[in-house]
Amino acid sequence: MTYSELLAITAEKKKKAIREMNSALRGKAGWLVEAEIKKNPGMVAWLWLAKEFCETLAEHFDEIYSAASESERWEISDIYMGYEDDSEDLYDILPVEAQLFTE
Repeated sequence: MTYSELLAITAEKKKKAIREMNSALRGKAGWLVEAEIKKNPGMVAWLWLAKEFCETLAEHFDEIYSAASESERWEISDIYMGYEDDSEDLYDILPVEAQLFTE
């Protein structure tokens, strides 16, 4: 697996997560989903998308890192170290594909 492939897979999962979240927001308990998003958007985003991205990156780290370009290696290393260290800033350094709520 390459980093580009991981980003493409994650981008597709992001589209699916957004569709599922929108569906949940329109459902009977939509108010509850909305309240949870407002209360803790980072946790919602982590559970719906970012966690799987980080776990996949960690699982395939050697393979992804060795196939990456120099600039990608810096990004991959930062994300991996943030994930392994349980950094509070991890979500902020994730690529847009792995962030559910982006501007």
